[in-house]
Amino acid sequence: MSHIYIARFTIVFLLCYTSYLLSSQPKHDYIWVFAGDVDTMQNAEGSIIDFNGGERSTRYQDMPEKIGINNISYSSEDGELIAYSNACDVFNSDFQIMENGEDINPGTGHDANCPIGFYGGQQNSLMLPDPGGQGIYYYHKRLEIYFDVEWIGTVFDILYSYIDIASNSVKEKNVSLHKSIRHISGFTEAIQHSNGKDWWILDFSEWDSLAHTVDDTMMYVFKLDSDSLYFHHEQKVSNAAILDTWCSSAGQSAFSTDGSTLAMYCPLSGLDLYDFDRETAMISNYRHLDIPSTIRSSGVCFSPSNRFIYVSNGDKFWQIDLEEPTLESGLLLIDEYDPNLGEGFTANFNQMQLGPDCRIYMNSTNQTRTLHIINSPDEKGEACDFVQRGFELPYVCQPGSLPNFPHFRIDEEEVCDPDLVTSVFGFPVEVVKRLDVHPNPTSGELTIDLPEVMSGRLSVRDVTGQVVMTLDLNYAEEVSLDLYGYYAGMYVIEVVSESGERYVERVVLID
Repeated sequence: MSHIYIARFTIVFLLCYTSYLLSSQPKHDYIWVFAGDVDTMQNAEGSIIDFNGGERSTRYQDMPEKIGINNISYSSEDGELIAYSNACDVFNSDFQIMENGEDINPGTGHDANCPIGFYGGQQNSLMLPDPGGQGIYYYHKRLEIYFDVEWIGTVFDILYSYIDIASNSVKEKNVSLHKSIRHISGFTEAIQHSNGKDWWILDFSEWDSLAHTVDDTMMYVFKLDSDSLYFHHEQKVSNAAILDTWCSSAGQSAFSTDGSTLAMYCPLSGLDLYDFDRETAMISNYRHLDIPSTIRSSGVCFSPSNRFIYVSNGDKFWQIDLEEPTLESGLLLIDEYDPNLGEGFTANFNQMQLGPDCRIYMNSTNQTRTLHIINSPDEKGEACDFVQRGFELPYVCQPGSLPNFPHFRIDEEEVCDPDLVTSVFGFPVEVVKRLDVHPNPTSGELTIDLPEVMSGRLSVRDVTGQVVMTLDLNYAEEVSLDLYGYYAGMYVIEVVSESGERYVERVVLID
């Protein structure tokens, strides 16, 4: 039996075994939906990221409406899309408005924002499984605009709608859950109860330094159990500044993948950490780290192992190593925003979401067709492999659009699957090992450091998946290439050794 055959058999076996292990794990976050519109046309144009079938792939999709910063979707246990929403309407898997799915969040905010496909709130919606049935609870916040003598105000009332999976329809719609409180826009998070069935949903009151006192800064906890979704309790938040009006449209919250820690970040206030009790939904042990920025856009996300926290604040990207003695000593600047990278609108650093493939994806506040990506978030420093504009979508997405998912596999052995096959431009990459390619981005010349002296073949593929260059390797340790004269964009460098080992890396060619 040849070495190549053994290697291929091993890869197939591992992929099949991994698929078997993950088959019983919920895949409610396996379909991500985006929809933008830069041309004058009846419908919007969108992109789908699909993590099913043992790989991550993308495809173009015609959409009935745009999806702005309020972006939420939900898939079945097996990863099949059931519903998604832009906070204006609920859509089904055929990308049509679901029965009784129109007019979500009715009111002045709906009337002002939905005609342009841009309902407010980057982290204002959640879709969660009904612990007592076969439906979906859609938790959402209604934006109301009111006019005073001197200013325009906004109020967010908390509502929910219930999606019946069997009839593919919205059975209950815009049910009032919590009002008479000025809720903050954003910071909405959910985590599963320690019983492995029920859910906790966290929301917050907005602190206006001119109209409120520090005593008004509250976390509101809702419980979703087999009977209903209802308000459970409230608890005071230690840092009032994190709930400032300015932070309401600029911050993000995130749970660790085991649910033991809640993180909240806003450039105005810094990073706040709390211990979280999944049985009682109480926060404790407040810690703070100042990471200032004058730029509004920001995000926060834990690595899959929870060793690292990542923070973005517009033009800078940070990593905090929680194994260091203090938060200050663990803070490390990973990268700074490059406004000259890529085409179209600039792509600053904004909110983040952990994917089922254990990579972290980041959007920007501008309309682009690329996301930033952290390929190895459990690695320290630059080894985390953060790539600006490193993930390309088939079509542009709306500014700030990124789905808000909780951790659906929190008590599983693996909360995500790092061995998901990556499909780049439709070209499958069944590889665990990476290549060291530098400089990246490059204007033409680049060097590839091979992991060992090897023989085999190197190939370069363009955005269409076509091979544009090949090179035979004969006991090489380093390879130099020149891509000068090729079109600017993303390319895939692949090395296959004589023994069948495969190494892949992406490289960005700039003008």
